[in-house]
Amino acid sequence: MVEAHARLAELRVSAIPGWMTEAELCWLYEQAERHVRWSDDVWVEVGCYRGRSTAAVMAGAVPFGTIWCVDTFDGRATPGGEVTTPAEGAAAFCEELRSRGLPIPRILPLESHIAARYIDTATVVFIDGAHDEASVHQDIACWLPKVMQGGMLCGHDYPAYGVGPAVDAAFGDRVQTGPDSIWFVRV
Repeated sequence: MVEAHARLAELRVSAIPGWMTEAELCWLYEQAERHVRWSDDVWVEVGCYRGRSTAAVMAGAVPFGTIWCVDTFDGRATPGGEVTTPAEGAAAFCEELRSRGLPIPRILPLESHIAARYIDTATVVFIDGAHDEASVHQDIACWLPKVMQGGMLCGHDYPAYGVGPAVDAAFGDRVQTGPDSIWFVRV
């Protein structure tokens, strides 16, 4: 945790607009470091907004594996987020990463259920897109089959909004929690 905190502070990740706490960002960094160790490892982040959580993942994973970011980049599904055009949102996302010396991940500027058609397998899928119960159910249904054995499906904002009911309905007592509002399930 100390190494993660120092690296994230150095990159000024907390200055990127978003709602992740320091503890959650450190957890993401550590999970990326743990799960994205080889060139064929794939991390998918569903819901990226301006890149706060993405920066933590990129810092922990680089230079290994492939990071995919799935977002419409228009802010419409982001509680409290700024609504923009997709081009403006994606440009702001890329600039936040670029200004910190982080590489730009692979970007799928699509709704989650459509983007899932383009990715065959993933080591980790992190869900933080639309927060209503139906959307979270759909995200879990689309992405869980993509997670490789030994991988992890995880997300943010548990048990708030529709996230808690959808995650509990899908996984019951298999759900584990990380810091603050992180949830995860080992596959």
